Amino acid sequence: ATAIAIVLPLSIFSAVMYTSKMDIKILLGVCIGGLIGGKIGAGLLNKIPDGVLHKIFGLFMMAAAVRMIL
Repeated sequence: ATAIAIVLPLSIFSAVMYTSKMDIKILLGVCIGGLIGGKIGAGLLNKIPDGVLHKIFGLFMMAAAVRMIL
């Protein structure tokens, strides 16, 4: 709960500062894409078995690690 109390206001502040420098068309595109992707992801979450989700998440984590190294 303490982490959420710190992370949430900081995230909101960061998002406001970041988006204030963006073009409104790009910002709207990112927002719409996030909403659509969130809806699709939530629908798929109930249909994909847990084991497969763990493997997909692991692949994303490995890809992020490789990007950080390179």
